[in-house]
Amino acid sequence: MRTVLQIGFVVFWCLTTTSSWSITFPVKGRLITIDPLQQVYTVDSLQTLRKYDRKGELLFEYNNRNLGQLRSCDARDPFGVLLFYPEFNTLILLDRTLSPLSEVRLEEIGIFGTQTVASSLDKQIWVYDQQDFKLKKISRQGRLLQESVDLSRWMPNDFRAERLLIQKEVLFLVSSRQQLLHFSPFGQYLKTLPIEGGHFHFQQSPFYYFSDTEGLYLWEPFRGKNEYVHSLTTPVELLIARPQLLVCQSGNQVELYTF
Repeated sequence: MRTVLQIGFVVFWCLTTTSSWSITFPVKGRLITIDPLQQVYTVDSLQTLRKYDRKGELLFEYNNRNLGQLRSCDARDPFGVLLFYPEFNTLILLDRTLSPLSEVRLEEIGIFGTQTVASSLDKQIWVYDQQDFKLKKISRQGRLLQESVDLSRWMPNDFRAERLLIQKEVLFLVSSRQQLLHFSPFGQYLKTLPIEGGHFHFQQSPFYYFSDTEGLYLWEPFRGKNEYVHSLTTPVELLIARPQLLVCQSGNQVELYTF
């Protein structure tokens, strides 16, 4: 596997292959996610979340300065956008207009060490709780539905979760050591997949990673597939990859690019 490393910050980027279409438009804030409708979400230093359509039109805004910095925005379901504010251990669920649907204060249901969250495929929420080393599933109303066994036996002492990746039949918990803990759809630990060859920048559905010299790759660990996708002649500032779609940001410009 070719050497890979984390994306660095630069001021411009370029894709060398042809595309079916691409569009560039200005945004406020930094790129944080996209949804299945190719709508782009950004957040700025004042914690204003903005939603743009695929042509760059600003659709809706949401601001909450009472909960600290927004760590993650999961828009897998555009009608139930999940926000995570770690300083107050709080989740906010928004509708398609970025209007609040519900608020879950995780400490009220006994979750005190939240490191990462993700929307499940059945419109619930997965939470990794570092305090008791468990993966927990809760409802959007904040009811605990299920939890894994204590996972500490499979983790190093300094384990820290960076993100949860959810695919069709499996869950992956990505650690700061760039290990993938593999779970069943019901949160049962199956095995750990070690990763070699440098630091991966992961994007889910399916996995993508970026090489400093080669560009964008698709990785399917269970099939042993490691496929070159596209060339990036210059590293990008922020990039999100989805099937047949790249969303890149340089400065205040975002480009949507299909491949």
